[in-house]
Amino acid sequence: MKKKTTVNYPVELGDAIILIKEDGRVELCFGEDDKGLKSPMVWPDQENYKTAVQFALMLDSYIKNGDALDEIIITSPTGNLPNDLLQDTSIGSVEISGFGNATITGVDEVVESLPEEEREEKDSKSNILDLTKKLKSKDDNEN
Repeated sequence: MKKKTTVNYPVELGDAIILIKEDGRVELCFGEDDKGLKSPMVWPDQENYKTAVQFALMLDSYIKNGDALDEIIITSPTGNLPNDLLQDTSIGSVEISGFGNATITGVDEVVESLPEEEREEKDSKSNILDLTKKLKSKDDNEN
């Protein structure tokens, strides 16, 4: 068994710290005292807390789901994670979508579906900056 050491890390009121424990638990610590926890806050003062909560949730999900996703990949007959997840209905409330058997329309169908004013062909070079002449004249001047 490892010998545990306590590390003191100074925080200021308003700080947020995310701890990832050795056993994989994610802890979110708010730098607030009892008075601060009970007093109203204004919006800008909470932006760092909002960010910390989102990252703590992402880290927790990553740690908890990493092993399960590894298992799906390892035991998959094809090794195709997107396909396996699309076939698996037990992954929870996250919706995963794919094209499935849908037909991907070609450029002609997309163009025909546009309103008339958007169908007009535009000069493809009209938005390209041609520096060839400028660079050539610069090279000539340097020589």
